[in-house]
Amino acid sequence: MQKRLGTVQNFTLTEASQASAKFGAQTYRVRVAVSSTASPAAGAWILFGDSTSLTVSSTNGSLVSAGWAEDFDVTPGQTFYTIAVSTAQLGPISVTELT
Repeated sequence: MQKRLGTVQNFTLTEASQASAKFGAQTYRVRVAVSSTASPAAGAWILFGDSTSLTVSSTNGSLVSAGWAEDFDVTPGQTFYTIAVSTAQLGPISVTELT
């Protein structure tokens, strides 16, 4: 499967849930990469959804560890949501549309 890097959305992890812009009409896969300004054990909770009013937390999100990039299948028009695992583990997170 050929992958081209498309639109990139970067966030600085915070204690509040953040949402991306909706994915493009041809986006069926995205890459999520988390870094950390703290420990290598840092990470982020993530969620993909169709509603603009969703928030992500440790009870409904999936954990992505810092230092790794993971690919996820999505539906065009979905939104990406993210929140830091803890206040001690804030850092950048990036979601890239793969086309």
